Amino acid sequence: MYNNLNEEQNLISNNNYNLNQNLMSNDYNNNEELIKAFIGPNYEKITHSLFNFSGFFFSFLYMYYRKMFLYGILLFLFSTLINFFSKNFFPGIIINAILGLAFNQLYLYYVKNKITKIKNENPNLSNEELKNICASKGGTSIGKLFLGFILEIILVIVIFIVAIVFGLSNALGDIFGDIINTVKNTKNEIYDGAIIFSTKENITEDFSISVPEIFEDNSNSYMYDYKYDNNTGVFTSCRFLFGKIDEFSDSENMIEQMANYYQTSPKPNEKINNIIWHNFNYTNELGTFYYYAMNKNNTTYLLDYSAYKDSGSDCEYYKDIILYSIESLN
Repeated sequence: MYNNLNEEQNLISNNNYNLNQNLMSNDYNNNEELIKAFIGPNYEKITHSLFNFSGFFFSFLYMYYRKMFLYGILLFLFSTLINFFSKNFFPGIIINAILGLAFNQLYLYYVKNKITKIKNENPNLSNEELKNICASKGGTSIGKLFLGFILEIILVIVIFIVAIVFGLSNALGDIFGDIINTVKNTKNEIYDGAIIFSTKENITEDFSISVPEIFEDNSNSYMYDYKYDNNTGVFTSCRFLFGKIDEFSDSENMIEQMANYYQTSPKPNEKINNIIWHNFNYTNELGTFYYYAMNKNNTTYLLDYSAYKDSGSDCEYYKDIILYSIESLN
């Protein structure tokens, strides 16, 4: 009798084990069907490939396309922040390479979380009904891609407005300059409120410049970039940029357009160190802004000097020191 009882218990245990295994197997198969429905036609590539080339080449745009909207926006803002500090394209390539390697796993994590939420919100639906919901929630969307792109434009505009208020617009011009130049791709020579410095040539080979030691040096090979701040408030800095402008071939025409845009008139030309400078300045609630442009070898160069309202009278004095120190090297 004792042996029979043990045999019955073993049989029950084995049956329970087999039942649990079958349930686990069914649940796994059902989840895989839901994942396949959510991902769509590229299920095999995403679940078996180690590298996602779409993620590498299109980064946050591909995230919008895959309806990973929040992920895409966060990546866009992170990339913008990295570019702000690096001012070159290498970090962007590294970010895209990492995304190419990690995208499939990240996307599967996103998909599984979405499926879990769908199942929890619809506990009484059949597996086929859940698959239909997954297919509608997942997959790809051209609409989301365009929506993400439009939101990026809005974010860039907001960032530039904030940057203008805090005197960072020229620094952000470094970030977006290549993008803007690529979109324009031509010399339209029409001033529309923004000047983008070239990032293609080494300006330090063409000019020498002397700057007071009190200025912080943020220069690179294609631009002289210095800033002085007395640190007594928000609008307490004076900063200048000196570099090449690709959009204009005629410096005098550029200054005339800029002066007209800011509803003022160009100043008389100044000849300093055998360089003829076309110039103007204007003042608003933020401070006074000076622009000196000249031509060399059919190329336009611009000195953009910003003296914010609380920067002190020394900013005007430093401007003249810097301007009179610029000399052509060839």
